[in-house]
Amino acid sequence: MGFCGSPDKAHWLDEKTAEALLLNKPDVNITPDLASNAISRIVDGFDHLRPRLEKEAKKRAEELLQAHRRVRTAARLRGLRYKVEPHLPPDVLGIYLYLPVIKTIFENPILKCYKDFGILSESHFDFMKTKKGGG
Repeated sequence: MGFCGSPDKAHWLDEKTAEALLLNKPDVNITPDLASNAISRIVDGFDHLRPRLEKEAKKRAEELLQAHRRVRTAARLRGLRYKVEPHLPPDVLGIYLYLPVIKTIFENPILKCYKDFGILSESHFDFMKTKKGGG
């Protein structure tokens, strides 16, 4: 799962977009203080993310239950009772901050979203441009 923007105004990404982000290779790292600040803002706003994460956990539990039912039906097993329940709140295994290097913010919708929701400031973009040599 992935989102852009601030936790209180998170714009949730579709699964394909979130997975594509995981395949990106970094061009440059941001400074530790910028990374720490951004991650702290996400952690501090985690209560805003929790309802969506719990909804997704329940959805996946239901999908797993349906898969078990299909297997039991295909195997002609009867008289078995089972249920699947998510353990809430779900575990968050990592928080990743992706900031692709671009020449202008408007060329990349993810970065535009970050800027629109206040996750990144102009100084972040100035930093990325100088590291990449863009402008």
